Amino acid sequence: MMVILDKKVLEVLEVLEVLEVLEVLEVLEVLEVLDIAGYKSTVTQDLFVLCLRVL
Repeated sequence: MMVILDKKVLEVLEVLEVLEVLEVLEVLEVLEVLDIAGYKSTVTQDLFVLCLRVL
């Protein structure tokens, strides 16, 4: 059974999805900078794994 969603609801969901991806990319970018700076810790590694799971 398919649920018919209002067009506005779909638009909002699409925007949220895009924002979530952008947020993940931003976090990955920060982690990359930390990695370049030679800062390695279990926290950044855990975050990285978490980000990959979200993607």
